[in-house]
Amino acid sequence: MGPAGRASDERIVEVGTDFQASSLEVLSRARVTNVPVYLERIRSGRIAEIALLSTCNRFELYAATDDPEETLIALEREVRALLGRNGEVELVIRRDEEAVAHLIAVSAGLESALLGEHEILGQVRRAHATAAEAGTAGGALNRLFEHSLRHGRRIRRALGIADLRRSLTEPAAGWIAKHLSEPERRAAVVVGAGETASQMAQHLRGLGIGKLTIVNRSFTRSRELAEAVGGRPERFDRLPSLLPESDLIVLATSAPEPLLTEARVRGALRGRRRKLFVVDLGLSANAESGVSRHPSVTTLTLSDVLALALADSKRQRSQGVQAQALIQEAVDDFGPLNGVQPDSSSARAASTV
Repeated sequence: MGPAGRASDERIVEVGTDFQASSLEVLSRARVTNVPVYLERIRSGRIAEIALLSTCNRFELYAATDDPEETLIALEREVRALLGRNGEVELVIRRDEEAVAHLIAVSAGLESALLGEHEILGQVRRAHATAAEAGTAGGALNRLFEHSLRHGRRIRRALGIADLRRSLTEPAAGWIAKHLSEPERRAAVVVGAGETASQMAQHLRGLGIGKLTIVNRSFTRSRELAEAVGGRPERFDRLPSLLPESDLIVLATSAPEPLLTEARVRGALRGRRRKLFVVDLGLSANAESGVSRHPSVTTLTLSDVLALALADSKRQRSQGVQAQALIQEAVDDFGPLNGVQPDSSSARAASTV
């Protein structure tokens, strides 16, 4: 019988890792091309329901089961097989109310590198929708995700972070503003046309960049984004010819291999004196590591951005006691799981504020 027909008293467990426990290089291996098929394959035996929350900063499997210990062993095996074995990956295991508290805190933006980061709400919502459409989420996980989203939004409002609409592009844009003088005289190229690239293009336009070019493998998407931000679209194969006159290259694609090579940069900068700034926001590096070794290149990687965001968030985490109390209230409201009463230590363990 599928998840919808199972009893709703299964225990909830979670196995995963995030940017605080594992490197971005490890997280970049978390490439599940067909999530519904992946979830259906994992769900077997004692695993009644299964959902995957996978972002550039976290990879977490949530399950409903009547045998939590066997399920945790199976899920740990799955995650290690995908991300790496032994000491390469530090996995976090949560049971029952601790798992509930964690997903609530994640939905509230309290477990993000940037406090209040808003994309995570949509990512949690999509994780639930994908599992529901795949038929691997039923009564227990539906309740968990709906409860976490509802209370995540409530906690955001209570803490005054509901309107921040923050993302990791903000510290990247702040770094650019600090390092790139006279932006009105500068030429910038944004490679990509997804959400991150779009946000960066908007930030650059806000900084007053003199010449903004959008490059993407799909010229149609390049043109659409360029029109939206007042930039100029170019075809992807034109990227090498744009390098010599560019002051800033922003790389924001999901390409599995580097797009900007050391040899290409060396050739473009031959005989040039002014700096080239490279911002690489790809989960898998969009620029070869050798690019940063060029004396005329200053780079900012996604790991650097996370460090900037964490430093900024630590300065703002003055509402920790209130956040902890709100999470515990949400956990208590969720109620018992298979007779397991809420434990006030769960919210404390899950909250990093």
